[in-house]
Amino acid sequence: MRGRFDDEDATAVFGGLNLTPQQLGSVERIILTGCGTSWHSALVGEYLIEELARIPVSVEYASELRYRNPPIEKNTLVFGLTQSGETADTLAALRETKRKGHRTLAICNLQCRRQFDRTGSRWRCVLACGT
Repeated sequence: MRGRFDDEDATAVFGGLNLTPQQLGSVERIILTGCGTSWHSALVGEYLIEELARIPVSVEYASELRYRNPPIEKNTLVFGLTQSGETADTLAALRETKRKGHRTLAICNLQCRRQFDRTGSRWRCVLACGT
């Protein structure tokens, strides 16, 4: 997290999260999706986002989200979490929600690999935790 906190503006700065204040302000719901430990991380994220941003969050297994057709409201942001950038179900879930016209954000622990870039997510954020 070194170099990502801006004490002067009391905020965090993540490369790739290129949402304007207006776009962020229009988000009414967030869906976090992933598999394995990324899904467990999403559960923690659910509590933190709801507590700090006061935005409703739901967590979905990517393997289920990719095949279901859940009702997703217009101003929903879908976060796909993956450690490697190569988790097939997470990639497919992001592609499918993007295809349906929803805003998607890919969050990866490593520099996003080519397979992860194929999701078509407009925004990407590389955490590089523990690397």
